[in-house]
Amino acid sequence: MQGKRVELFGDGSFLRAVRLACRHDPDEFAEALSRELGWPVPTAVLLAWETGKSLPPPAVLRAARTLAEARRPAGILAASRDRLRLTTVEFSSALAPLIGRSLDEAMVPTWEAGFAPAPDDVVAAALMLAPSDVQAIVRSSDDAKLDPMDRRRFLLAVVGLVTGLEPWERLSFALRHPGRVDQATVDQLEAITIALEGLEPVADPRALLDPVTRLLNALATLLASPLRPTVRRELSSLAGEAAGIAGRLRWIMDDDLGATAYYETGMEAAREAGDAALGAYLVGKAACKPFYREDPAGRLRRLEGALGFTPAHASPRTGAWLAMLEAEAHALMADSTACSRALDRATSALDTAGTFQGERRPRVDFFDAAWLTGQRGACLGKIGKTAEARDALTASIDAQGAAPTKQRTWLLAMLAGTYAHDGEPEEACRYGSMTLSSAVTLGSKADFGLVDGLLHDLSNWRLHPAVQTLDDELRQAGATN
Repeated sequence: MQGKRVELFGDGSFLRAVRLACRHDPDEFAEALSRELGWPVPTAVLLAWETGKSLPPPAVLRAARTLAEARRPAGILAASRDRLRLTTVEFSSALAPLIGRSLDEAMVPTWEAGFAPAPDDVVAAALMLAPSDVQAIVRSSDDAKLDPMDRRRFLLAVVGLVTGLEPWERLSFALRHPGRVDQATVDQLEAITIALEGLEPVADPRALLDPVTRLLNALATLLASPLRPTVRRELSSLAGEAAGIAGRLRWIMDDDLGATAYYETGMEAAREAGDAALGAYLVGKAACKPFYREDPAGRLRRLEGALGFTPAHASPRTGAWLAMLEAEAHALMADSTACSRALDRATSALDTAGTFQGERRPRVDFFDAAWLTGQRGACLGKIGKTAEARDALTASIDAQGAAPTKQRTWLLAMLAGTYAHDGEPEEACRYGSMTLSSAVTLGSKADFGLVDGLLHDLSNWRLHPAVQTLDDELRQAGATN
């Protein structure tokens, strides 16, 4: 059984997760592995395993598994946060909807360091968000006997928590008795959806796709059984939104076909739920293609109703975003008049979003004035108004803060493009390098295409040292990510 578990988590990410859970630095963990194995493990070799430069042997994975038996729940917080690449503030925000209260982000490092015991519900929520390799740290050989969604027994039997976790218990019961799903279970699933959706702009998509997929599997299990009509509609809506998250993650990972499949499934679920506002949001997701395959005319057709939903179905915030997507399509087609009209509609719609009393779709506020400012700047850049574009883009970037986000990555690329348009290769490459660094940090492989597109725009300066340096950086990033 143990050997089979190792095969499931057979790469260096498992070693790193165990090391963080044990609160060891690389030297300490290499020494611990050496003692367990009876032969030396150099730190440099351990780091090569952790970074994926080589695969660890099965014996090393088994040794790490043994070391993990002495884990502490606090280590789960550190390992989960690291794999998702979140700051303490981002991690606290993601945990809050799952535990039903806000968290002081200053407590996260205190819990991770073991200076104070992490509350049971916080550890449980971290496990729910954690990728499978982090969950593997706390699994025992009895795991095969447990339903993977049976959170109460999982936590009590494996992590050693002593308090009951009612939301997980509800979910476990619902999966065994799907015809008896109560509103509290639906509310908990909604909280999980909101938490995962809130992580999408900042988390590593490769790590986040795992818990999103687990959520979709749980929803699919419930929807495959008889349900009350009201519960079926609510679960179908959640499934549609979760599919949208998965589609976005696939898109970021440069899997356009996978993204499209998720978006289409999400729209099907929205129709089943009678949730046209969600369907309109998913249309916006599906309307956009990767930067190197963008089809502005096709985007306009999709936004106008080719997929069965139109902006008229959208909530005000989503309607503002859809108008912005339309404006960008017009900018790509060099239609400045239509672009300006669409941007004006986006501004008007966003102004009414704060007073909207209906149900939010999506369930997180994903589009705000700062993001609209950045998108306006991008549109201005595409129609050649580069000075105005730079002012808007810079204002939006400043509003985003210094922490890497997928929005900030895109804004940096658009800013770089304005300098390429004006024949300033050094500034273009400076911002291009920042774009690439942010994309690598976030694991956003699709955003490499932004830098590749920038280099294409700089082809007239291909012999310029800054352009050659950026080209080298992109090749190296592509080879190692």
